[in-house]
Amino acid sequence: MEDGPRVAKLRMAFKKMVEKIFEELEIDSLDVKEELFSAFNQLLLKYSIPAKLNELDERISKYAQKTREKQFTNSPEEVLLSYIQEASSNLSNRVQQEEGRVKREADTIRQEEAEIDKEIQKHAENIRNWINKSGLIISAIKQKTQ
Repeated sequence: MEDGPRVAKLRMAFKKMVEKIFEELEIDSLDVKEELFSAFNQLLLKYSIPAKLNELDERISKYAQKTREKQFTNSPEEVLLSYIQEASSNLSNRVQQEEGRVKREADTIRQEEAEIDKEIQKHAENIRNWINKSGLIISAIKQKTQ
Protein backbone atom coordinates (compact mmCIF):
# COMPACT_ATOMS: atom_id res chain seq x y z
CA MET A 1 0.00 0.00 0.00
CA GLU A 2 1.24 3.46 -0.85
CA ASP A 3 2.00 5.86 1.98
CA GLY A 4 -0.62 8.51 2.60
CA PRO A 5 0.23 12.14 3.32
CA ARG A 6 0.55 11.63 7.08
CA VAL A 7 2.93 8.69 6.77
CA ALA A 8 4.98 10.57 4.18
CA LYS A 9 5.09 13.64 6.44
CA LEU A 10 6.13 11.52 9.44
CA ARG A 11 8.95 9.92 7.47
CA MET A 12 10.04 13.31 6.13
CA ALA A 13 10.01 14.83 9.64
CA PHE A 14 12.13 11.95 10.96
CA LYS A 15 14.57 12.31 8.07
CA LYS A 16 14.89 16.05 8.70
CA MET A 17 15.45 15.43 12.42
CA VAL A 18 18.22 12.90 11.75
CA GLU A 19 19.85 15.17 9.16
CA LYS A 20 19.75 18.10 11.61
CA ILE A 21 21.29 16.03 14.42
CA PHE A 22 24.05 14.72 12.13
CA GLU A 23 24.67 18.23 10.80
CA GLU A 24 24.92 19.75 14.29
CA LEU A 25 27.24 16.99 15.50
CA GLU A 26 29.22 17.10 12.25
CA ILE A 27 28.76 13.37 11.70
CA ASP A 28 29.09 11.90 8.23
CA SER A 29 28.23 8.24 8.73
CA LEU A 30 25.82 6.70 6.27
CA ASP A 31 25.85 3.42 8.18
CA VAL A 32 24.48 5.04 11.34
CA LYS A 33 21.86 6.95 9.33
CA GLU A 34 20.77 3.79 7.58
CA GLU A 35 20.61 1.98 10.91
CA LEU A 36 18.42 4.74 12.37
CA PHE A 37 16.11 4.76 9.34
CA SER A 38 15.85 0.99 9.52
CA ALA A 39 15.04 1.08 13.25
CA PHE A 40 12.46 3.81 12.61
CA ASN A 41 10.80 1.78 9.86
CA GLN A 42 10.78 -1.31 12.07
CA LEU A 43 9.10 0.63 14.88
CA LEU A 44 6.53 2.01 12.46
CA LEU A 45 5.74 -1.48 11.22
CA LYS A 46 5.79 -3.00 14.71
CA TYR A 47 3.04 -0.65 15.86
CA SER A 48 1.24 -0.61 12.48
CA ILE A 49 1.66 3.15 12.28
CA PRO A 50 1.53 3.39 8.46
CA ALA A 51 -1.68 1.36 8.33
CA LYS A 52 -3.27 3.40 11.11
CA LEU A 53 -2.26 6.72 9.58
CA ASN A 54 -3.40 5.60 6.13
CA GLU A 55 -6.70 4.49 7.66
CA LEU A 56 -7.00 7.90 9.28
CA ASP A 57 -6.29 9.59 5.95
CA GLU A 58 -8.96 7.45 4.34
CA ARG A 59 -11.52 8.25 7.04
CA ILE A 60 -10.81 11.94 6.81
CA SER A 61 -11.16 11.96 3.05
CA LYS A 62 -14.49 10.05 3.22
CA TYR A 63 -16.33 12.38 5.55
CA ALA A 64 -17.08 16.03 5.27
CA GLN A 65 -15.19 18.26 7.71
CA LYS A 66 -18.43 19.16 9.50
CA THR A 67 -19.34 15.52 10.10
CA ARG A 68 -15.78 14.78 11.11
CA GLU A 69 -15.81 17.47 13.78
CA LYS A 70 -19.03 16.06 15.26
CA GLN A 71 -17.73 12.48 15.33
CA PHE A 72 -14.40 13.22 17.02
CA THR A 73 -13.98 15.41 20.06
CA ASN A 74 -10.20 15.14 19.75
CA SER A 75 -8.34 17.10 17.15
CA PRO A 76 -6.63 15.14 14.36
CA GLU A 77 -3.32 16.06 15.98
CA GLU A 78 -4.37 14.41 19.26
CA VAL A 79 -5.51 11.30 17.40
CA LEU A 80 -2.18 11.11 15.58
CA LEU A 81 -0.25 11.65 18.79
CA SER A 82 -2.12 8.86 20.51
CA TYR A 83 -1.08 6.48 17.72
CA ILE A 84 2.59 7.38 17.65
CA GLN A 85 3.37 8.39 21.24
CA GLU A 86 5.06 5.13 22.31
CA ALA A 87 6.87 4.64 19.01
CA SER A 88 8.05 8.24 19.15
CA SER A 89 9.35 7.80 22.69
CA ASN A 90 11.23 4.61 21.76
CA LEU A 91 12.68 6.28 18.70
CA SER A 92 13.73 9.33 20.70
CA ASN A 93 15.49 7.09 23.22
CA ARG A 94 17.25 5.23 20.42
CA VAL A 95 18.41 8.50 18.83
CA GLN A 96 19.73 9.71 22.21
CA GLN A 97 21.60 6.44 22.73
CA GLU A 98 23.14 6.65 19.26
CA GLU A 99 24.05 10.28 19.82
CA GLY A 100 25.83 9.37 23.06
CA ARG A 101 27.63 6.46 21.42
CA VAL A 102 28.76 8.63 18.52
CA LYS A 103 29.98 11.36 20.90
CA ARG A 104 31.97 8.82 22.93
CA GLU A 105 33.42 7.37 19.74
CA ALA A 106 34.39 10.84 18.51
CA ASP A 107 36.08 11.62 21.86
CA THR A 108 38.05 8.38 21.67
CA ILE A 109 39.15 9.17 18.13
CA ARG A 110 40.21 12.68 19.17
CA GLN A 111 42.32 11.22 22.01
CA GLU A 112 43.92 8.72 19.67
CA GLU A 113 44.60 11.50 17.19
CA ALA A 114 46.33 13.56 19.91
CA GLU A 115 48.51 10.58 20.85
CA ILE A 116 49.43 9.99 17.21
CA ASP A 117 50.27 13.69 16.80
CA LYS A 118 52.62 13.44 19.79
CA GLU A 119 54.30 10.40 18.27
CA ILE A 120 54.69 12.17 14.94
CA GLN A 121 56.28 15.16 16.66
CA LYS A 122 58.65 12.86 18.54
CA HIS A 123 59.67 11.05 15.36
CA ALA A 124 60.02 14.32 13.45
CA GLU A 125 62.34 15.62 16.19
CA ASN A 126 64.39 12.39 16.03
CA ILE A 127 64.69 12.75 12.25
CA ARG A 128 65.79 16.40 12.57
CA ASN A 129 68.41 15.37 15.15
CA TRP A 130 69.62 12.56 12.90
CA ILE A 131 69.84 14.93 9.92
CA ASN A 132 71.82 17.45 12.01
CA LYS A 133 74.18 14.75 13.32
CA SER A 134 74.59 13.33 9.82
CA GLY A 135 75.43 16.80 8.52
CA LEU A 136 78.04 17.28 11.25
CA ILE A 137 79.58 13.87 10.56
CA ILE A 138 79.71 14.56 6.81
CA SER A 139 81.30 17.96 7.47
CA ALA A 140 83.89 16.35 9.77
CA ILE A 141 84.69 13.68 7.16
CA LYS A 142 85.07 16.36 4.44
CA GLN A 143 87.49 18.34 6.62
CA LYS A 144 89.63 15.27 7.36
CA THR A 145 89.81 14.32 3.69
CA GLN A 146 90.92 17.77 2.53
